Amino acid sequence: MGVSALLEKAFKRRLTPPLDIIDIITVSAQKEPFIVREKFVVNIAKTAPVKISSISQEFERRFYDLICEPIGEKHLRRYVCTCSLRDDEIIEYLGSIEKMIVVPSDVFSLMEKNESAEHNIFLKELCSVFYARDISGELCAIGVSWFGEGLSVFAIPIDANNVFAWAEGDLVIVPAQH
Repeated sequence: MGVSALLEKAFKRRLTPPLDIIDIITVSAQKEPFIVREKFVVNIAKTAPVKISSISQEFERRFYDLICEPIGEKHLRRYVCTCSLRDDEIIEYLGSIEKMIVVPSDVFSLMEKNESAEHNIFLKELCSVFYARDISGELCAIGVSWFGEGLSVFAIPIDANNVFAWAEGDLVIVPAQH
């Protein structure tokens, strides 16, 4: 790539917001306590409430002992990354991390909704990222993406050593008050 092409690409990146709003999705109310280890289960059978093909050990370690209290209906805003972004860049762009936090029951509710034909929340070949606090209160990114016959769920701790970047086209899902 020549110097002029590199400059043009850099200029376009500066003019384009790093995240574009796609839509707002409603998350159903949870009337019962949500026990993470009972819901996030690998199961790709046709009768599975949510087809999950893999769950990372990091997700299990950080979230399996978590019980989410019942919550009312929520609205989540879905953004698309217009370029490769690290978590710190996403947080800086969207502002207060505390307003970006979801709970695992929100993630699972969208996974259930995705099972119906009229919803296309988790897009093939893209990852969706959510920000949540684990059982110890540490901030993590929860990633959900298609893998084989179902969804893959993983967790990445957000700390100074994290250099992982989400790809252009990946989705960021946060509460709509944002």
